[in-house]
Amino acid sequence: EGIRDQPRSRGLGDVYKRQVQKAQLEIIRALAFHLDDVLPAVKSQLDFELFDEPILKKLGGLLIKEKKGVELSAVIDHFDDRQEKKLVSEILFDEVYPDDPVQIIQECLATLKGRLIKDQIKTARLKMRELESLGQDTEAIIMEVAELQKQLQDLTMSLDRE
Repeated sequence: EGIRDQPRSRGLGDVYKRQVQKAQLEIIRALAFHLDDVLPAVKSQLDFELFDEPILKKLGGLLIKEKKGVELSAVIDHFDDRQEKKLVSEILFDEVYPDDPVQIIQECLATLKGRLIKDQIKTARLKMRELESLGQDTEAIIMEVAELQKQLQDLTMSLDRE
């Protein structure tokens, strides 16, 4: 029996390694354990379309659908796959006690939005190189990149103020 065949007790750190994955996980945990406290403060900012982890995206939608604290075990029943159920139960029953769950959600959302903006900048720069190689005008894309960089800077500055 190899190491891979042995069950793991703490798999969340192994499953969600990237910064954006951890940000998604922290948002879900803050919602799961502090929904009544945090939802009024962050509802207008929450956007699960920023999530690229299907299980966490679905879980977030289920948690806020009720608009009040939900029975966490009932949420698990919305998942069919045994591995998904196991992962969701680890997420929901490994309670963490953050000092300020609203701030954690806001910071994690900023991380996700920042990643999205960086991806848009990268795509725009690639398009700009392509247009340059074809000898076409790149002014519109230069303006787009500048605007995206400003959005990213504003996002970073708003986090520093909090």
